[in-house]
Amino acid sequence: MAPDFFPDFAALSAYLEGLCLFRMNPGLERTRAVLRQLGLERAPYTAVQVAGTNGKGSTSAMLARLAEEHGLKTGLYTSPHFVSMRERVRVNRAMLSEAAWTDLGNRLLRAGAETLSWFEFTTCLCVLAFAESGVELAVMETGLGGTWDAVTATPADLVVFTPIDLDHETVLGPDISGIAADKAGAMRPGKPALTGPQNGEVMEEIRKSAQKHGCPLLSSSSSQTLPFAPGAGRPALSGRYQLDNARLALAAFHALRDRKIFPPPVLARLADKGESSRSLEAAALMTAFLPGRMQRIKAAPAGKPAGAGAADEHSDGAREVFPLGRPPLLLDGAHNPHGLAALGASLAAEGTAPAAVIFSCLLDKDLERMLPHLRALATGPIFVPPIRDNPRAAKPEETAARIGINACAVPSLPEALREASSLILRRLPESANGGAEKNPLLICGSLYLLGEFYALFPRFLEPA
Repeated sequence: MAPDFFPDFAALSAYLEGLCLFRMNPGLERTRAVLRQLGLERAPYTAVQVAGTNGKGSTSAMLARLAEEHGLKTGLYTSPHFVSMRERVRVNRAMLSEAAWTDLGNRLLRAGAETLSWFEFTTCLCVLAFAESGVELAVMETGLGGTWDAVTATPADLVVFTPIDLDHETVLGPDISGIAADKAGAMRPGKPALTGPQNGEVMEEIRKSAQKHGCPLLSSSSSQTLPFAPGAGRPALSGRYQLDNARLALAAFHALRDRKIFPPPVLARLADKGESSRSLEAAALMTAFLPGRMQRIKAAPAGKPAGAGAADEHSDGAREVFPLGRPPLLLDGAHNPHGLAALGASLAAEGTAPAAVIFSCLLDKDLERMLPHLRALATGPIFVPPIRDNPRAAKPEETAARIGINACAVPSLPEALREASSLILRRLPESANGGAEKNPLLICGSLYLLGEFYALFPRFLEPA
């Protein structure tokens, strides 16, 4: 056997950094060729691909939790990551070790993976990891588009579509029909597809693709009853828009079971759950978690931890960023007009009005269409820091100028956090003691901006 190319995880990370995360190289054959070498053209597990514009990650996390709560060993592949690429691949919610990543990376190179792009490499690594781990269901989030995304080169028994809207227009096309057609291209011949509510143009493209590929087309309903008990509390993935994501995930799980897409041994185990299945569904949807999706972080007084395990409240970095204490925070990855509109509607429905906002975005985003939604939810000051080490990031000065009079550019995210939190705590001093939860500091506009926050405070990557 050839010697290992990667002696450790650092070497693997360096190799992938050299491939450039943002390099686009359309085509499925490179990924399929490596999977053939690995003997994984057909996966030894049931696989679901989740495509769309907004809600892919949340829907994927909910579907994975539904399967796990019912006793299935479950793999989850999401993107992007915030701090470590290990966040992208999880088995029963746990990340793989650095040693496992290194071993899998070496095996990929021996299978010809030197031809792959960054995302193609990690996608093949994910498929191999799930096969080696013995997962029974793999839930895989599409990276970009659908027709030419590396995930579409992997086996899938069901394709799920979350809401589709304008995004990545420079890559996928300038209008909603073209974008919908690209994403609908993720369908597999003869395999069922499931969609949540879509606008008319999007549904037409989904129907056309389903007919072209001979795919049974299923749909979830916004009137579908969810298994939450009255007064059961707030789901970990909160927000009004998450209810539609939950309905879609639940419909996908039911399709896998009721259409007998799961293999017979799994179906038999699910049948044994009987009437308890409803309570298992409720538990799964209440506890599904993905960082940066209307994620609430409690306030903390200066120098005092907010609950057990909050060691970073005492760190020099935390004291520097939050010298007066930390106000309540709300982190959301809304990064396009549809996402910001959904965020605004959810905040309005629960009576939340951010006291200040930290916002940044990437150059390829339609800022003009985002601005009305941003201004509607940000009646106070807006701080615009750079997105560090990202060649696609918009310049803060230009973004702030386009936002308007209540926006100002700041040199870094720590400076934005310091200025915004100090301003909030001077205006609303009760925030430092856990009050004013309806007036948090909102951080939104880019998942890469949230990634910088998690690099400062990594413990918030996991549920409280």
